[in-house]
Amino acid sequence: MLFSAAMLLTSPACLTFAAIVFLAYWMVSRYRLAGLGVILVANYFFYARWGLMYLALVPAASSIDFALGATLARYLPLVHSAWSWTLPLGLSFYAFQSMTYTIDIYRRIAQPAPSAGKGVARLACV
Repeated sequence: MLFSAAMLLTSPACLTFAAIVFLAYWMVSRYRLAGLGVILVANYFFYARWGLMYLALVPAASSIDFALGATLARYLPLVHSAWSWTLPLGLSFYAFQSMTYTIDIYRRIAQPAPSAGKGVARLACV
């Protein structure tokens, strides 16, 4: 059943959930804020199916990453260009998405999200 337990990415429940989210997003995609809302609600629901602690952890981590990215972009000229980051490799997909956002801003490959809502939605969507 779709709402009974954690969804594995290869399960029929997850594929059904993805189809529902796609259709919901497609129906509201012309309204940017509504599209972001669909993405946020779907992602938070997906993580909450694994455990309620993720319902607090993912938004908190997304908010911290957004703030770090915005701060890094502001003070980037003060940071030495040879500064390198080393992080453990055994991280989840979410952690890689989060790291990519921050590192892309550091390398000036991407711009920080213009608002907290867009930043959190971007980071929550794995």
